[in-house]
Amino acid sequence: LVENQALQLKVRDLIIQSLTAKTSQDLINEDGKNKLRHEIQERVAVYFREPKLVDVMFTEFVIQL
Repeated sequence: LVENQALQLKVRDLIIQSLTAKTSQDLINEDGKNKLRHEIQERVAVYFREPKLVDVMFTEFVIQL
């Protein structure tokens, strides 16, 4: 349970790092969202050997212009 919480914190931190490095213009179109999706997958996948991370999906996406 403690390992799971530590993993969740690390994954959230990596996602926040990726998001804060982007501008609204970077993410306004589908190409920008796909680039972010792939970046997150590459950064987070190292923590998921079994089960393997195969995709990143956004359930919500809000951009402030």
